Amino acid sequence: DILLICASGTRSLLSGFALKTLGFENVFSVTGGMTAWKAEGLPTVAPQLLTQEEKKRYSRHLRIPEVQEAGQLKLKGSHVLMIGCGGLGNPASLYLAAAGVGQLTIVDDDIVDVSNLQRQVLFSESDIGQPKVVAGKNALLRLNSNMNITTVQERVTKENVDQLVSGKTIVID
Repeated sequence: DILLICASGTRSLLSGFALKTLGFENVFSVTGGMTAWKAEGLPTVAPQLLTQEEKKRYSRHLRIPEVQEAGQLKLKGSHVLMIGCGGLGNPASLYLAAAGVGQLTIVDDDIVDVSNLQRQVLFSESDIGQPKVVAGKNALLRLNSNMNITTVQERVTKENVDQLVSGKTIVID
């Protein structure tokens, strides 16, 4: 089956006639087009695109054959759960923000301590005493203000893990 749709249904109807003339069978036009579709409250999905600012920012990624715009859009549409913002979560979150991950949830119940500064490069002296999720979020947003960051200042337990993991693209622990 070939289903055609346009804004009002006129062009898709004419296109359907042309396809049938060329020998195609089972060609249908959506009566009323997208206007009627939306009026009925049926679901629509707008294509996700990179802004001009994002195209400049990620221009190096866009040149990589394995990434290009489709790959960058996957990064933008992803939601990563980062369990822990310490020695490993710290640099990983920096790279995720720099790469253009769209949403990051950081879970950590710890506070920034002076002893963290020599290995947790996301933090600075002014962060000492703050929850790691708060200091981390602030630093990451300075690097990439276009991402959404959710913070959870608690420990991951068997009681909350299912809720935390639900809907995430990937989990980093």
